Amino acid sequence: MVCVPCCTITCDVSNHYYLQEVAQKLIQSTILSDESGRPLNPLDAHFLSLGLSSMEPVKRDTKEFTMLEKYAKDTHGATHSHYRVNIAHVFRVERSVISASVITRY
Repeated sequence: MVCVPCCTITCDVSNHYYLQEVAQKLIQSTILSDESGRPLNPLDAHFLSLGLSSMEPVKRDTKEFTMLEKYAKDTHGATHSHYRVNIAHVFRVERSVISASVITRY
């Protein structure tokens, strides 16, 4: 039978609670919240971080979709012939930051 000193167990338990507290604070500091203080879903937070001013789906039967699909299929090298590219959805996006910088340049 191995005898473990009490202070070692107490230190391990208090260290465990300390680490839990640090982890909880770290998690709370990385969770974004909306205007009312409610936590945001991480996917929503990442989407909002893109700063999009508009996002519209491109219909599959348009010239734009066909051109992008052809580009995605035809622009990989011969060494990447072991897979095929299938485009499920295309979105036309606009970021206000980029639009403003493009407008000021021209």
